[in-house]
Amino acid sequence: MKIKILLLLSFFSSNIFGQTKDSIYPEKNGIVNYNEIITTDSIKKSKLYINAKKWIVNTYKSAKNVIQLDDKESGEIILKGNSEVFYDKMLGMGVSVNVNHVFKISIRDFKYKYELTEFSIDKTEALYSDFLKNNTPLYHKKAVRKFRDAFDKQMKLYLLSFKIEMLKTDPIDNF
Repeated sequence: MKIKILLLLSFFSSNIFGQTKDSIYPEKNGIVNYNEIITTDSIKKSKLYINAKKWIVNTYKSAKNVIQLDDKESGEIILKGNSEVFYDKMLGMGVSVNVNHVFKISIRDFKYKYELTEFSIDKTEALYSDFLKNNTPLYHKKAVRKFRDAFDKQMKLYLLSFKIEMLKTDPIDNF
């Protein structure tokens, strides 16, 4: 069942994240921004909130450290976290780049919205910060392309895991 859902969501996510020839990443006001509003048929706000919190706990090393805002009543959660992006720089030499991000979640009855944005790279890896910009001169064309592909795939997988968790409708256990 999970495999069917994963395949279905990956098919739809490839259409959702389609990009124009001029854009490498989805953008909003010139900033890399993955966002979507998703409507659910039968999942209420309280269950969506619990699903979001479970996903945060399972995705990050310390949920307490990444949560910047957690308002159950308004259905707003804001995280500041980071992800490692692994890519093959050249000749099989793997490189790991730490990419910081802001993830905003807004929850209402039967729908939720997410926004993954404000990406930055630690100062120690300043060379890579230009890799995130759509208008970067491609002075290391292959390395830039490999990093951008790896980054985009990583963010799509991150969001796919979030969407799968948000669709769970299992009942809450009452001990």
